[in-house]
Amino acid sequence: MGIANFTFRRGAIYTWRRRIPKRADSDASNLQVSLRTACPWTARRLAVIVTAESEKVFDRMGMDGLTPDVARQWLETVIRDELEDTARRTRAAFHLPKTGNPLESVYHDRLAGEALRLVARKGAEVDLDEDERRELTARGYSDADLDWINHYQHHLGRAVATEAMENKISRRVAEIAGKERISGHEFFDAKRIYLNGRAAALLSSKDSLESGFEDAMQMASRIREGKQPDGPQAAPQAVQHPAPAPAPEPKPASDPALEAVADRLAGRKEKRGRVTDKTAYQIRKTAELLREATEVADIRMLRQEHLMTFSNIMHALPPTYRKTPKEREMTLQEMTCPLLVPHS
Repeated sequence: MGIANFTFRRGAIYTWRRRIPKRADSDASNLQVSLRTACPWTARRLAVIVTAESEKVFDRMGMDGLTPDVARQWLETVIRDELEDTARRTRAAFHLPKTGNPLESVYHDRLAGEALRLVARKGAEVDLDEDERRELTARGYSDADLDWINHYQHHLGRAVATEAMENKISRRVAEIAGKERISGHEFFDAKRIYLNGRAAALLSSKDSLESGFEDAMQMASRIREGKQPDGPQAAPQAVQHPAPAPAPEPKPASDPALEAVADRLAGRKEKRGRVTDKTAYQIRKTAELLREATEVADIRMLRQEHLMTFSNIMHALPPTYRKTPKEREMTLQEMTCPLLVPHS
């Protein structure tokens, strides 16, 4: 054992050496200081002082937060990503009403936005206090809304605090900053910007329902006045010919049912020895879940919005599900969509 932590003898002289922690954001891996003494008692006393001072040095090395330019780029990225996700959810709710509807989607987006705003302010796992309840009530939220906001605070706060999400934030901000990694204080800034950016995007979600309406109204007025939408002159209309009768749809060469497709895929892999019984079961089970989530039984009828709905549901499912009698009676949507499951 050495005479003190991080201290060793190099020739006749004692040296202090310590690994630099990640929070210090340094390109070097170690900090080394010669204690310039051959006396073990003096070296021990100096090592204690250097160790204490090194903690202050490491903290100062990681004190700087994000630069204004990186912060702005990160905020723009967060808001753009969240708006795109919100638009996809709204389109899916409009075209697949059994999984929700646009008004409910926007309603819960706004409640989630309020929750994220509060998480950015005070952190997760904290219930609404009386001041926050009064503030939200004054802005028109009901008691039921406050219960949902409180629920989303815990749910979304825990999601952002996972190791996977924090690593994702660190990685994306490091890419924007052109660094291999960011410091602890830069991460604190990045996480707060992430929460506030998502909150702002979600709180603006009500505007997405009106997207395109103003353009449509202007075009409708021009058409009503007899004007060509793209110019003052009306283009001559093409002669309309009767459309040819559609050719009969050819009979599929194989059964297009999702389960049948999965059986053929698993069967071919089993025949070639490229799949285990467990994997073959998972292939068939995935097909069953896809049909249940989208209510599409024929693979020819699958569209991108169906796959997006399936992906969202699979992402929202807990690691283990339908293990209890209650869950076995629930649909996938009831297990993943808060609109269908009252918050207790």
